[in-house]
Amino acid sequence: MIQSPGTSDVTIAFIEAALADPATPALASYPPSIGTACGLANCYANSYTTEYWDDPTLNDNLATAFVEMLNWAKEIYPAQAATYQSMRTAYGDFLRRAQMPQPQPAWAQQYDSQMQPRWARSWEAPAIAGQESQDVMWALLRLYQLDPGVPANRAAVGTALAYLETVDYANDTLLSRYIELDDTAPSNIGFYTVKAGGYPARFSTAPPTYQNYAWEVPSQLAAIRAEHNRLATDTTVMKRSCQQLRADTAQAVDAAVNNERWITTYSPAGPRSGATPGDYLDTATFVRNLRTLAEFVTRTTTDCTAWNY
Repeated sequence: MIQSPGTSDVTIAFIEAALADPATPALASYPPSIGTACGLANCYANSYTTEYWDDPTLNDNLATAFVEMLNWAKEIYPAQAATYQSMRTAYGDFLRRAQMPQPQPAWAQQYDSQMQPRWARSWEAPAIAGQESQDVMWALLRLYQLDPGVPANRAAVGTALAYLETVDYANDTLLSRYIELDDTAPSNIGFYTVKAGGYPARFSTAPPTYQNYAWEVPSQLAAIRAEHNRLATDTTVMKRSCQQLRADTAQAVDAAVNNERWITTYSPAGPRSGATPGDYLDTATFVRNLRTLAEFVTRTTTDCTAWNY
């Protein structure tokens, strides 16, 4: 999107208009049904005037990707640097507006036009979203690192951490993808079960009927807390230690044949599966390894020069 001069102006205009829309509510809020006794799925039906993809979404690490895209765009197109800077600032404003109020000050996966959590696909319920909340916190910390003059970005992360650190589990290693909305006693965490051809029938801690989905995700809260604390006194770019970089490089360098360490084994499971089991090259692994090798080459001539090879 940022590589085509023919589309960059259109993209800028579209995003600026979306971020500056005066109709956007100032703050996210709970759906009006919360607090009743009829249960989430029955109280908050999937009835909207727009499709979910036309409403605000934070699905699948969108927040961090968008922040980095705007940062790269600012460098790639210096003539438009001020525009991309203003867009980056506006996006931080949006992420803070999307933060739910107490007692669950985290983020949903998707919102309606009133900035209330909404349904998306049949298994994506209006809820606090563990994975998306972690991604938004990383995005806000990156925004603060890029511009310490907006302390509200870091402060929003501190508020969210205080809540999310009370709902991770398995010795603080896991978060539920969806946490039930409750503005009075936010203690129910677990999985949504899905009835065939419909929307979740009830909230349950039992294993989900829809298996091919990340219903629970690794908790990154300890790392986010560490970065939040570091930025209080050090706003340089976050980077891994020399020791960690060396270990990661050893994993990326393939001493075996056929690039075996760059290959992922696929084992299909769940109703969406249809691919043949086997090995494939995952672009995420490819990008992660290339970034590691590039960082290794750069930092062995800067701050990681003391290694003995």
